[in-house]
Amino acid sequence: NMTPSFSTDIVHLAFQKWGIKLKKGSKTWSGSCPVCREGDDRLIVWQEGNYICRVCGTKGWLLSLKDLSPTERAYREKHLQKTEEEEKQRRAERLADWQSGFRAGLLISWHNMGQPQLDYWHSQGIPDWAIEQYNLGYCDKKLFQGQDELLFESPAYVIPIRDPIDNKLVNVQYRLTELPANGGGKYRQEPDLPAAAFYAEQGRLSGPVIVVEGSKKAIVMYNLLDKTIQIVGMPSQSPAGSLIKALGQFSEVFLALDKDIGKLDKSGYDAAVKRYGALLKGKCRLVPLSRKIDNSAIRYGMGKSGFLDLMHMARRV
Repeated sequence: NMTPSFSTDIVHLAFQKWGIKLKKGSKTWSGSCPVCREGDDRLIVWQEGNYICRVCGTKGWLLSLKDLSPTERAYREKHLQKTEEEEKQRRAERLADWQSGFRAGLLISWHNMGQPQLDYWHSQGIPDWAIEQYNLGYCDKKLFQGQDELLFESPAYVIPIRDPIDNKLVNVQYRLTELPANGGGKYRQEPDLPAAAFYAEQGRLSGPVIVVEGSKKAIVMYNLLDKTIQIVGMPSQSPAGSLIKALGQFSEVFLALDKDIGKLDKSGYDAAVKRYGALLKGKCRLVPLSRKIDNSAIRYGMGKSGFLDLMHMARRV
């Protein structure tokens, strides 16, 4: 017999497991991810009890598979594979639709900024060559989704994100200047697209790599190190596993992650580091940082030699 759904228990089980409240959709439930804490609707739970986060890729079951009978376990594992394949196909189709419909003229218009916006980029440690090379910009009005799926409007600074191999636009990073009263992060990517990592240099996919959090930090560090090493800016501290695994082509992976990142406490930071180590066995080194890496460079005068000294002290993960 096929395992029946236990939809009446979904909300209760999620609250017991993580202390989060799920919202009911037409066929699924959604809520904030207990791992990456991104958004309030990125965790998707199906009526069969399996879940996946569309930001960091965390997945599993509300009830442990080991507690099920062999028949139930086989059914649920088959269902999980099916829903993962459907989700992967859906995201690929969504990306293709977005790429074909996104107007390149928007990036051009956003790139034509005034002096106040240029001054902002400069204040963030980003020079003119980077503003031009990465087509950085500013949009004075854009809709974003806030808590409870309510839309709100905010100006935003713009960083296009491109595939490191074919240079196709795969997402856009927005740094909001105004946030809704009911909360939400200041950094967003295009909704309902696979979250993307920002590669500072096109085509450099071997040798060592430094991993930071966010596109802006990647540009700052690439400039600080005179463009001598690839820098990858991840969309969050706990990105999708596929984004981490893509770093396996590099010889060494130096982690320069943030410790003070809002909702995640030190245990979340430690868990993120361990996750990198588990997915990139033997390749990860943790750079010892006392503050966010871009603040060290912009506010506290850390130069190239200072960061290289920290890299030499990096420990194996």
